[in-house]
Amino acid sequence: MKKIYTITFHKANNYGAILQAYALQRFLSKKYDTKILNYDNRAISNCYKRFTFYNNTGAKMALGLVKDLINLRKTSKRTHSFNRFRSELKISDCYTLSAVKSGEYPQADAYIVGSDQVWNHTITGGVDDVYSLNFGRGDFKKISYAASSGNADVYLEKKEYFKNILKTYDAVSVRERSLEDTISRQGIKGVKLVADPTILLTLDEWKSVIPGKRIVAGKYLFAYSVGNATELYYEAVNSIARERNLEVVFFDKWNKGGKIRAKNHSMYCAGPYEFLNLLYNSEIVVTTSFHGTALSAILNKEMIIIPSTYSERITTLTGILGLSGKIVADGKKLEEACKRAIDWGAVNDKLEKERNKSSKWLIGAIEAKR
Repeated sequence: MKKIYTITFHKANNYGAILQAYALQRFLSKKYDTKILNYDNRAISNCYKRFTFYNNTGAKMALGLVKDLINLRKTSKRTHSFNRFRSELKISDCYTLSAVKSGEYPQADAYIVGSDQVWNHTITGGVDDVYSLNFGRGDFKKISYAASSGNADVYLEKKEYFKNILKTYDAVSVRERSLEDTISRQGIKGVKLVADPTILLTLDEWKSVIPGKRIVAGKYLFAYSVGNATELYYEAVNSIARERNLEVVFFDKWNKGGKIRAKNHSMYCAGPYEFLNLLYNSEIVVTTSFHGTALSAILNKEMIIIPSTYSERITTLTGILGLSGKIVADGKKLEEACKRAIDWGAVNDKLEKERNKSSKWLIGAIEAKR
């Protein structure tokens, strides 16, 4: 049985990051001996520590310490929830950048980097040689699966670095159409647009992960925003909750400024198990997130999508699945998007097509002779 290591943002206490890491491992484990390389990128891991005040200086550091102390109980509980889910994954011993670059990495038939924004140097503290597979002595296959840089412009800032590295890959696939085009124009052959790892698992496979008992008994709207939410996002949450008489489940620490006006429940401390449970049992999802969109589609949940940053990955996915009409860019389109019915038969057919195409590509990349 071939040994496969994947490299991704598995340490991030972020629902999309950990669930796509889980999905890729579960898919690969059907055929291969697979683990996640427990690589520690400090820029990523520092974002999710209980104390982050030291990321600032001066007065901001003091204010940050106060905020960390106020939020300590919630942050600790959230970390515990994520670690409980993470313990189900097969993960290697911990490796640093210097160790990997010096040749101290597990032997494998292939290393697969992706999905998520592993090539986004603005969030990895500069280009990262581990996330770009810039290591090794030609003793393993180099494959990217659904790798992303957030958007093509971020990639282009380091285009010469990536051009030289990607020439050493055995197979290259990405998550956004613009990145596929950008890399292809650099002369890298055979670049493939593939589905996010979450789509590699079927609806039934995802349902097998979801705890059976409902967490919130009543009918509710599932509100999930990544980054700074816009006023349009809150407008959508409030108007839909009011019109359909729904409570709201959301995932920020606090309902700052009372922006969510319906009866609400902060689920900031929820782990990935609870996240899936809450999404699956909701009446409708309002999200700014790519993975919020992808999982809503897989679980056949009505949705309203209000993209924030790096929205190109959302437009690529919704375009493929025929869900572009659920994207809301201004308040005038909200009512229209809410009325637009989703043909779940057509969506599921397209998901299955993407699943089959992408899984065939990935297995083919692993099995191909060098």
